[in-house]
Amino acid sequence: MKLIDIKNYNNNLNVIQNNCFENLTFNYNDNLTNVLTFCSTITFLEKAIVKNNISAVITSEKVYEKLRKKNKFNEIIIDKGIVLSKNPREDFFKFHNYLAENTEFYKKENISFKGKNTKISKLASVSKNNVHIGNNVIIEDFVKIYDNVYIGDNSIIRSGCKIGGEGFQFPVINNKIYFIKHVGGVKIGNNVELQNNCTVDRSIFRGYTEIGDHTKIDNFVHVAHSSKIGNNCRIAAGAIILGSVYLGNKIWIGPGVIISDSLIIEDEVSISLGSVVVKNCKKGEELAGNFAINKNEFILKNIQALY
Repeated sequence: MKLIDIKNYNNNLNVIQNNCFENLTFNYNDNLTNVLTFCSTITFLEKAIVKNNISAVITSEKVYEKLRKKNKFNEIIIDKGIVLSKNPREDFFKFHNYLAENTEFYKKENISFKGKNTKISKLASVSKNNVHIGNNVIIEDFVKIYDNVYIGDNSIIRSGCKIGGEGFQFPVINNKIYFIKHVGGVKIGNNVELQNNCTVDRSIFRGYTEIGDHTKIDNFVHVAHSSKIGNNCRIAAGAIILGSVYLGNKIWIGPGVIISDSLIIEDEVSISLGSVVVKNCKKGEELAGNFAINKNEFILKNIQALY
C-alpha cells in the first residue's frame, strides 16, 4: 500500500514523503518488513529511521523538525515515508482500525485444514476461517479456537482453553478508552500441550502469537498478543506473559510468574514461583523475587533481612 493512501482515512494528514508499506506495528523488535509505525518523540524517531524493516513513520511536525536539524540523518530520511500528524499515536491506531474494518489490507486467504487421527470434542468450538489443525491433535471439551490459528502435529489442547481471541489493547485517546482491533493469529507448534483453561491471544497486527515445539503449559496460563515462546519450555500454573514478550528455548517459568511486556528472555532461563520480571534476562540466568533479581542475590538478601 502507498503511504499517500492514508489520506483516505484522514485527508488532513500531511504526507511530505511518499513510500510503500506492507505492515503496521509499534514494536520495533517485530520481524515484520516494510513497516509503518508512529513516533511521538525524537528518541523513537531516531531509532525508527535506522531500522531497515521500517519504511514509513507517522510523527509530529515538532519532532520531525528536530530531526531535520540533525544533519547526520538527512540521507536516511530520504528512504522513509513521512506523515505529519498532530497526534501520531492516535492516527496510527485509528488508521489501523480503518484498514481492518474498511479495506482488504489485512485479508487472509482462507485455508482451513484438519489432519489425520485428530480428535475434536463435539463440545469444542472451532472456527472454519483459516484454522489449520495437524495430525494426531486432541482438542477437548469447551475449547474455543478462533480464526487464523495453526496447531501442529501431536499437540493437545485441554478443556476450556481459548486460542486466538482478541487481546487487551485499549489506549486512552481524547479521554476515551479506544478499542484496537486484533487482526493476526496464533501458531502452536508440534508436540505442544496446553492444559485446562489457558488463553492465548492473537497478535494485534500481521504475524502470530507463537508457542514453539514441545512446550508444555499448565492450567490458567495467559499468553498475551504477539508474544513468542520458544521450544521445550515449561510454564507452570497461573503464569502471565504480557504482550510482545520473546521467550527463548528450554525456559522454566514457575507458578504465578508475571513477565512484563516487550521483554526478551534468553534460552535456559529459570524463573522461580511468584516472580515479577521487569527486565531482559540473559541466557542461563536464575531469577526470583518481586521485582525479579538473580536467585542467589534474592536468597542472600532475605537471609540478611533476618539479622
